[in-house]
Amino acid sequence: LDWEFKYMYNGPAKENLSQWQPFYLDKIVELCKRENISLVFVSAPVHQYCKSHVDPVYYQTLQKVLSEHSNVLHMDFLTDSTQGTYMSDANHLNKEGAEVYTSKINLELKNHKASHVMRTAGN
Repeated sequence: LDWEFKYMYNGPAKENLSQWQPFYLDKIVELCKRENISLVFVSAPVHQYCKSHVDPVYYQTLQKVLSEHSNVLHMDFLTDSTQGTYMSDANHLNKEGAEVYTSKINLELKNHKASHVMRTAGN
């Protein structure tokens, strides 16, 4: 599988971050906050070779928005060393990988909810 990714991604990603992406991401966060909606960002795992070819500005933009909005939970699986057997291509999990990461997401949500309830009760 690794050789396929190297064949598909033989250079840096050429897409540019639109000026509107951070703007609307911020608007979504503000709307959720105003409507009392718990917003969760999930950065799904990608194949390491693919991740190394994405312009870092994408990740920097997400981090900037998150730093400005402490009310948003971010589950970051980009740093996971995801097995190639969990990937259907460079950006998508296959069925087995989706099941593994669904379990991880559910566990993190439960832990976050329990932590939030404990903090709220302690105030």
